[in-house]
Amino acid sequence: MKPDTPLERTRMTMPSVGEFFSSTGILAHAGGLRFEYRPGQLQMALRIEKALIEGTHLVVEAGTGTGKTLAYIYPALRFSMITGRRIILSTGTKSLQEQLFYKDVPFLESILGPLNICYMKGRSNYLCRQKLQDVPTASLSGAEALHFKIIQDWAETTGTGDRAEIAALPEKSTLWGRIDARTDACSGKDCAHFLDCCVSEMRRRAAESNLVIINHHLFFTDLEIKMKAPDAAILPSAAAVVFDEAHELEQIASDCFGVAVSNRRVEDLVWDIRKGTSDADRRAEVSKVAGTVVERFALFWAAMPGKKEPARIVFDGRPEFVVERNEIYSGVLTALQLLHSVLKSIALDDESVSSLVQRTSHLFAELRFLVESTSDSAVFWIERRMSGHGNTLNTFIQATPIDVSEILAVSVFETYDTTILTSATLAVQKGFAHIRKALGIAEAEELIVPSLFDYPKQAILYVPKDIPDPRDDGFFESAKAHIAEVLRICQGRAFCLFTSYDMMQKMHLKTSCRTRCFCMGP
Repeated sequence: MKPDTPLERTRMTMPSVGEFFSSTGILAHAGGLRFEYRPGQLQMALRIEKALIEGTHLVVEAGTGTGKTLAYIYPALRFSMITGRRIILSTGTKSLQEQLFYKDVPFLESILGPLNICYMKGRSNYLCRQKLQDVPTASLSGAEALHFKIIQDWAETTGTGDRAEIAALPEKSTLWGRIDARTDACSGKDCAHFLDCCVSEMRRRAAESNLVIINHHLFFTDLEIKMKAPDAAILPSAAAVVFDEAHELEQIASDCFGVAVSNRRVEDLVWDIRKGTSDADRRAEVSKVAGTVVERFALFWAAMPGKKEPARIVFDGRPEFVVERNEIYSGVLTALQLLHSVLKSIALDDESVSSLVQRTSHLFAELRFLVESTSDSAVFWIERRMSGHGNTLNTFIQATPIDVSEILAVSVFETYDTTILTSATLAVQKGFAHIRKALGIAEAEELIVPSLFDYPKQAILYVPKDIPDPRDDGFFESAKAHIAEVLRICQGRAFCLFTSYDMMQKMHLKTSCRTRCFCMGP
């Protein structure tokens, strides 16, 4: 009997998870793949399939070499195609996100045929056609004018609006930040470009997909938006979420659920205010008030504690700051209140200004929280970092929640039928109590996949006892000497990891003259 329903046809054409990963299954016979049967990969895939079917949460630690990505992609894909229920795959890094979409998905398509899988990025990666149309070209610098022409030509042909398509646009282009599709200035369905909106098109593709590949930053940023304005969310509904590199979830969630005010946020608001007021007379009035806001904030940023150089410091002594810098701080608040009042009066006749009123109100409230709050549930800090072409020092005041478990328990683990958390490093003392407590996971199945490697025989842990503190001036030379000796012993067969691009590049320059070295990164 021939299968006569989509469900039956899918069951017939997609091998079971056991068949797919077996030593004689479809993977073993896939052309161009040096397949090695791994019991741990099959064990992980079967447990993920079971969690999806039963609607339970699962935490899996699987070390390097297990084949984690295929172990969760295939069961998730098969479950989605059979049930019609969408699944989100979230990664900790952009590189793994790209690996899934540009390497693993094409490989699966070479075996299974065309698949309905979507790759989504954050809104700042996409063009806002309305913002591009509204750019006052007379105010652009020479470099920005060149970038504007490049973007304008590309915008006529792009089907996605993803800036990654524009090879000729420098990564640090100052123009892109003015025309990207970030939520702040989005007017949604009221926008004249709603029908050809790049974000709307991305949503449509995602809504038609079985699997949606994203990263953790987008997942939690979208979650934070949903909690405030459900209609403004990007991600489609889903039955389950798979979190790869799940050891990063707590930190990324803390960052996304935090509060931040920066000079860039103020500048973006003022930019949008100056071009968003249609009435010429009122535009002059609001522009003058916005100019006062910029001036008061400039004094405020200059008064912030710490050296005026790239660094991150704890913002303690905030009550003393308010007292000592009261005139400057009060001046900022007064200017924001005046701006809010003027915008609110304009909004009575021009509804398009309403979003600017709301943004000004949020800025005022969040600044007061960052400077005046006595909460002990968050860490308050100041960060200064370079951006643009390396000649602009941006200042950020931020508050990061210490504990995100309650937020995640309700918004993630009580919302989705199934969540799969996997990483090579999740367990502590062979258990998951720590990660479950940190993330608010009340109930979950657990699995530790045995490692393929015999670490006592295949690895050695070497900890130099005489190396200086990384902040010490002598650290680089000492580290270079130790690395050179390890490279000599290993005959160059080594993989060196760094926590900063600067250190990596300096070390590459110093060691490549003696040993053949390949440097990966900016």
